[in-house]
Amino acid sequence: MDLKDIELHIFRLPLSLSESKRFEKVYDFWHRSWKDVFKEIGKGDSGLTSDDLTRQHEIMVMFLKDRPIAMVCHRYVDLSSASVYRDSYFDTAWTEKDKFQLRRMGGWACIGNQIVVDPEFRKANCGLKLKHLISFVSLQAVQRWNVDVVIGTMRADRGMHSVFYQAGAETLSQNVPYHGASVDLVCFRPKLKPIVIPKEFKDAVTDMLSRAKESSATEPELKIKRAA
Repeated sequence: MDLKDIELHIFRLPLSLSESKRFEKVYDFWHRSWKDVFKEIGKGDSGLTSDDLTRQHEIMVMFLKDRPIAMVCHRYVDLSSASVYRDSYFDTAWTEKDKFQLRRMGGWACIGNQIVVDPEFRKANCGLKLKHLISFVSLQAVQRWNVDVVIGTMRADRGMHSVFYQAGAETLSQNVPYHGASVDLVCFRPKLKPIVIPKEFKDAVTDMLSRAKESSATEPELKIKRAA
């Protein structure tokens, strides 16, 4: 598989009618992937609801031809708002101490979440691991917006935490029990310390974003501006 064959599509909700058909494939991919994860951690699929996907502001998806093979979601929030910390995202792994740290940071934040790679492509022979590539594409993309903080709940038992530490993530809490798995709570503060895309991924990340098909919908009521 050649990286040139992979197309990045950045969906912003609400979708235009022209994008809804392709997004159905994204939803099917997302549902199958998380159903397998829920089964792995012993949750069944009773807690898997479509609004976990559709309430996201941006959904970045890598397609091979017309097949989704990797994705990540972005949700943008104001860390000074008390309502943010009642969001279901913070229900499980995030303690009051962790949330207090975020409140102290304040500002406009991106919650990066739901990174998925198709099992058939986790060891794809394209020179770069897709879990790294989708993560670094995500981190590079959010820097286009004037965010103060980027937040992540990264599985340590699957090595996802190390991917983000490569880019300079700060640790908020380590080895936190999470639905039978172990996660690190991490953040970036790009205005204080730039996010670093590892050298071996820079060209691929730049190329993928330059070729990306972006949603024709307006910026999702985020009231954010591109970073100067």
